[in-house]
Amino acid sequence: MRVEMQADYVEFAASVTSGELARLLGVLAPGVFSAEWAEEDVVTAKESLAEAGGNAMEDVSAADKLHSLFQRALWGDCPWTQPMWGTEETREQITLADVRGFYRTFYVPGISSLCIVSPYSDAEVFDMARAAFGAFEAKQVSEVEAVQSRVTQSQVETDISPALENAMLLVGVPLPPVGSDGFARAMVIYGALSGPEGLLSADKSIATGLTLADRIGVGQMNPIEVMPITLSSHPSLAVLAKAVPTAVESTREGILRHLLGFSDRLLTDEELQRAKLRAINLNALAMDQPESLASITNRVAMVGVENPYGGDFSARVMAVTAEDLRAFARQQFTRHAIALLLPEA
Repeated sequence: MRVEMQADYVEFAASVTSGELARLLGVLAPGVFSAEWAEEDVVTAKESLAEAGGNAMEDVSAADKLHSLFQRALWGDCPWTQPMWGTEETREQITLADVRGFYRTFYVPGISSLCIVSPYSDAEVFDMARAAFGAFEAKQVSEVEAVQSRVTQSQVETDISPALENAMLLVGVPLPPVGSDGFARAMVIYGALSGPEGLLSADKSIATGLTLADRIGVGQMNPIEVMPITLSSHPSLAVLAKAVPTAVESTREGILRHLLGFSDRLLTDEELQRAKLRAINLNALAMDQPESLASITNRVAMVGVENPYGGDFSARVMAVTAEDLRAFARQQFTRHAIALLLPEA
């Protein structure tokens, strides 16, 4: 079992043998909707957040800090862009009463979704779900006001991390809503950029200044990696790069040359075909695994759209033309965000 926390949702996921499904649901339901909070639980949770935020995991801390910088550059100062694990100061301010109040407000069935992937029939699954969750009332919940970004131009955010030996960059652009035609086109662009034969990997002119030893652990021995597009209320397409500080500017220019270049150039037939097949294959691989299928289906329900990877996804992708991608980029890639995390001098 794992808990996944994002800016706009919390997800509980678990994988068990089919015979244990009913028992799992019986444990999960009260664990999510009727937990009893005591002072010691809050203290333990704060300690866990401090560790997850990087007090004992410096590399994770640097990555989280970089992501927070990127979100702030892309969307401005809003709830999405706050540090995921909080700060030492904000964590200390949280009281038991705060936790209980938040829990009673948001951990309720009325704004929750449940997705189960199993070999059972729909009727059997619904019976198990009702037995586990049926006793919990669907409380009336005030609708949370949607967060609107007011950022209209490119932004750069920088910071320093003592955990780093080299600089880290995150360069990206905002995407249209999950499930839209534009989102399908963004997935094709992701396919064109990513992978061992993608446009970024094939471009040997982007000099990061890293030695072979520096590159270990960054992608597939590659200091530049296209980040997976997340299913959220504010998706983006972003490229992560590691570079020596003196090569930051050339690395930034190289990445933007590819991202913003979609507004000017047309992909060749070969590049377009590879991009489409990669987008379709990555989707098929994710949908073929029970846990990832459940997670994808659940997240699109939480975002509030039809499944962008549903039965017509392949057809939508294959219908995209090179001209479509250029028109999409000209309309969508009008601004970009850059996050830069530097080592201490």
